[in-house]
Amino acid sequence: MMQRNDNILAHLLDECYARLEAGESITACLQRYPEHASSLAPLLETVMGVVTLRAVPQRDPAVAARSRTRFMAAAQQMARAGLSSCGGSPGRGPCRPD
Repeated sequence: MMQRNDNILAHLLDECYARLEAGESITACLQRYPEHASSLAPLLETVMGVVTLRAVPQRDPAVAARSRTRFMAAAQQMARAGLSSCGGSPGRGPCRPD
């Protein structure tokens, strides 16, 4: 009987997740299945928390371009000065342990 209930909850969780992705609220999903709401609520809250944490904010392309330009300028300046990226010592050459 427990396995059957788990299968039902798994199915309802999948269905609610699809609805949440389409813009439906957690409350609306729970109202569709009042007999399973107490079990579904913490699962849906967890799923949405993971989705929120997983989301990567879009980086402004202008900010990315400025950062890349500054990085490349610093790398070229280091190369002209003969500084290694391994520690800043002139003429040190490739990175290797001392």
